[in-house]
Amino acid sequence: MAVIADRLGIDLVNVPYSGSMQAFTDLLSGEISLMLVDPASGQPLARSGDIRILSLTSSDSNALIPGVPGTREAGLPDVNMVTWNGMFGPARMPEQIVSRLNKGLQAVLADPSVKAQLAQLGFQAEPGSASDFDEFVRGQLTNWKDWVNEAGIQPQ
Repeated sequence: MAVIADRLGIDLVNVPYSGSMQAFTDLLSGEISLMLVDPASGQPLARSGDIRILSLTSSDSNALIPGVPGTREAGLPDVNMVTWNGMFGPARMPEQIVSRLNKGLQAVLADPSVKAQLAQLGFQAEPGSASDFDEFVRGQLTNWKDWVNEAGIQPQ
């Protein structure tokens, strides 16, 4: 949120929560005005009409969440913060094991029932090679380091 506020030139008050349940309670009661959440957490309340999704934090819109703009369309072209998951192993895992695990993971992610379950949560699998994922993670680390520094966020 700090990066988005910085890009928009607005001041926000950070209200730290130990979990999303209390934050959602406060959002629904009007105690707080907005929050940043992952699609799986926000989708059910958006579907029921209890909350409104203002924008995704990914650059582009997502067909799984129709009618909601991505950051580029919302006026923040240099912000692309995506929720992602991945499989990790020990640093020196043998390549044949990495390849076998990746092959199995690709098969699972190609399964129509898995795709449907992910879509229901607002997630879209983006299968790829282990080296593709390594490149993606390294890029994410660079982006987040830059964003944290730009926003002046300090560890407490």
